[in-house]
Amino acid sequence: MSECKVPFADMRLLVAPSRIVTKQRSRSHAPAWPFLVLAACAAPAVHADQTFCVDDFAGLKSALATWTSAPDGSTITIQLVRGSYDFDNASGATLDVQQALHAASISVLGGYAPGCAEEDRVVDARNTVIDGQEEDNSRFELFDVDGDALLEGITFTGLIYGVQLVHNPSVPSGGHQLAIDHASIVGNANTSGEPGFTVRLWGFGSGNSGADVALRNSLVADNDDRGTTPSSELTTGSGAHISLSNSTIANNRGDGITLQSVSIVSDVSIEAIDDIAWHNGPNGQFHDLDVSNAPTPPQVTYSIAGVIVGAIEPTTTNSDGDPHFLDPGAGNFRLGVGSPALDSGAPDQPDGFPTQDLDGNPRVLGTAIDRGAYEALPGDLIFYDGFNGD
Repeated sequence: MSECKVPFADMRLLVAPSRIVTKQRSRSHAPAWPFLVLAACAAPAVHADQTFCVDDFAGLKSALATWTSAPDGSTITIQLVRGSYDFDNASGATLDVQQALHAASISVLGGYAPGCAEEDRVVDARNTVIDGQEEDNSRFELFDVDGDALLEGITFTGLIYGVQLVHNPSVPSGGHQLAIDHASIVGNANTSGEPGFTVRLWGFGSGNSGADVALRNSLVADNDDRGTTPSSELTTGSGAHISLSNSTIANNRGDGITLQSVSIVSDVSIEAIDDIAWHNGPNGQFHDLDVSNAPTPPQVTYSIAGVIVGAIEPTTTNSDGDPHFLDPGAGNFRLGVGSPALDSGAPDQPDGFPTQDLDGNPRVLGTAIDRGAYEALPGDLIFYDGFNGD
């Protein structure tokens, strides 16, 4: 039998309630706390949550490795100190991590100050960058997830094979969620012709089950992925939900983004709300939003999309007008004067509005939320030169 150790501080927590009870009894009664300690030892721990404060690439890689063997039911939280995490071939360029035979969740969160105090965190993807440096085989991939996975407040760039969260297909995925939130996925390039994704959230599990998948308040732009089709996808199985919200998908050399169920299931709900999908593919010739493999026409509302492939539920809230980005040629996909995305978003969202946009600025500043990843600031509109979007 494995040894059970209870820290002294924990013993005192166990003792206190027993002493309270004992004070109400005769002094001849023995305190009950030893039995509580024995009970705690007899029951094995069902999880062992761990939190890591990381400030360099080697530390990130090491923290990710702990998730691969974490006990069932536990959560690994990796807090990234603000800065750049540059891939280095000398230490192994890939962050390609597979969790085998363990059911553990993981969160990788950007924006921390040294020491990782929660009150000092600033959720702004610009301050925490994972840079693949265009090294061969560079990627950020978590495979065989059996639990929840969240990436938040991070820029991913210079990756050859993109960002992927993939559920373990051999175990049920119902009740789990794979999500990317307040992230910037920009400047990644795969021109090898080999399979690879700009961003991929795959929630399919055994028995045709599905994890909920979500891309929220994020930018996917200026990526060059000609290795596979689709280059960006949110895919899941039976009984699950796909959500694309407050995100901008623009100027990608491959196609835009695909929202789909695997072909053998029919009860997947798909929703896209307050998004911009614009000018994707060579010269904007491919699709911006593909829902052709959705089991039923999805709800795509209060969004701007140049080319939609597949049927959506009828609505008058969408637009195909130029979103008037401030300077897309320089990677600036914030909104300028005359944008149909300004103050034209949904009056509400099922899970409520995000409190901040991708830059960390407050939502909502006007009469309604702005569509896409950015809420326009008054200064953006005052100093806009009036020509970039015309």
